[in-house]
Amino acid sequence: MLRTPFLLLIASTLAMSESPDRSKPPATPPLSEYRLPPIHEGALENGLRYVLVEDRRFPLVTFRLLFPAGSKFDPKDLSGLSETTGELLKEGTPSRTSRRMAEELASLGGSLSASSSPDSLVVSAGGLAENAAGLLDILADAARNASFPQEEVDLRKQNRIQELEAERAQADTLAGERFLELVYGQHPYSRSLPTPESIR
Repeated sequence: MLRTPFLLLIASTLAMSESPDRSKPPATPPLSEYRLPPIHEGALENGLRYVLVEDRRFPLVTFRLLFPAGSKFDPKDLSGLSETTGELLKEGTPSRTSRRMAEELASLGGSLSASSSPDSLVVSAGGLAENAAGLLDILADAARNASFPQEEVDLRKQNRIQELEAERAQADTLAGERFLELVYGQHPYSRSLPTPESIR
């Protein structure tokens, strides 16, 4: 009964003992050619420029609105204004509370997010392509009609101050901040994180 497993063990040991020929590189198949999907650029009647990248392999759609409103545009005594604005854009409009917006997005199988970089503020929505019209409606409402409810503003301030305390307890965060100060001097790029005072 033990003979077959014993023979398999011997065979696998012999196979492992054969060293590969390292005098020549292993044969690899040629890489398949990659083609970028079609890209269309233009402008709407109101002057809004758009870039459309069409890839029909997946039934998904992503919308991104990019504003030249990143952290480098924050007033010096209000660092964190851009990131806070981005976080609060999705917290309600006159026609949609934060909860209603979340429920609508869930029913569409979609998501809404906003992020701030040094150069831009980006608001994004994505989900199933068949629900593109509904996603675009919510994205437009958040970008154009955000109401910034006071209770959400207060909660965001409180949470962000706690986050900053945790981030600045890390040595790599402090080193990164100092590095940017040395590289960029007085330029807005030198500010990587807001101060608790500016958030207040």
